[in-house]
Amino acid sequence: MNNKEVITVITQGRAFKSGSFLLKMAQNKDGIGKHVAILAPKKQFPTAVMRNKAKRRLKSCISACLGSVYKLPKGYLYVFTVYKGLLDKTFKESKEETELFLTKNGIL
Repeated sequence: MNNKEVITVITQGRAFKSGSFLLKMAQNKDGIGKHVAILAPKKQFPTAVMRNKAKRRLKSCISACLGSVYKLPKGYLYVFTVYKGLLDKTFKESKEETELFLTKNGIL
């Protein structure tokens, strides 16, 4: 997913908020395929190690729920923004929150 697509999704996409992350999604112009981006803001995670850990944690939680991040419904662009609360929880709690979030919003 390129920078232009990420900016488009952030400005024009539908937002779904969880305690630990935000999902913005928009229809893919091509109507086929899907793109996924996981963002970890520098203000929330000052070091690169923490940003990478947060991204890996969210990707693992989504993969645990769906089998893979790439099994999200096709035809959409997805941008996940991770918040600090994700790393404050155990993996099990994060996974349960992610699963509940995806089910509640009709993605799972």
